[in-house]
Amino acid sequence: MKKRNLAVIKEVLFEAVKKSGFEVRLDQLHVEKTKDAKHGDFSTNVAMLLAGKAGKRPAEVAEDVVKNIKSDLFEKVEIAEPGFINVWVVQKFYT
Repeated sequence: MKKRNLAVIKEVLFEAVKKSGFEVRLDQLHVEKTKDAKHGDFSTNVAMLLAGKAGKRPAEVAEDVVKNIKSDLFEKVEIAEPGFINVWVVQKFYT
């Protein structure tokens, strides 16, 4: 996975966080390749980072963020307790 591809995924998630009304710097948003494909291609824990400041449970923050993901880049997006956001990217992303 090229670094620039990861940057694209991070940017989509960053935009969703901002649209949800949460404040985070791009350098604070951590996205990583999952170790197990059943958890998606990539995952972020940004909801757990933001939950305390927002006074919400991480899963609630994750729900808000997921609602605001606007991209055809992701084939599937799921929330995993306690608030991870797991994404599966479309196959054409890799070509």
